[in-house]
Amino acid sequence: ARTALEGVIKILIFLLYLFLVTRMKDIRRVFEYHGGEHKSIACYEAMEELTVENVRKQRRFHPRCGTSFMILMLLIGALPPKGYRRLRAWKARLRGRVRGT
Repeated sequence: ARTALEGVIKILIFLLYLFLVTRMKDIRRVFEYHGGEHKSIACYEAMEELTVENVRKQRRFHPRCGTSFMILMLLIGALPPKGYRRLRAWKARLRGRVRGT
């Protein structure tokens, strides 16, 4: 229970930080561009010409986004020790399916 509580506190601190930071005009502008950067990178990686039309077709989510990774790490950190065991078991089952065993 203590580990879960610590994880929830970490997530709340992070959300409070995001809330406070978005009140700053310059940082809000950075956040506005963040999704556009993802779309531009996705367009480039799809080897499409970098035009407004092609970039608009892309998704805002990028699999190697540092922000998404940080949020994932906070969520995993909020898991109680039992959650880690379940996560390892799920990972092992998934690995077995990929190998075909």
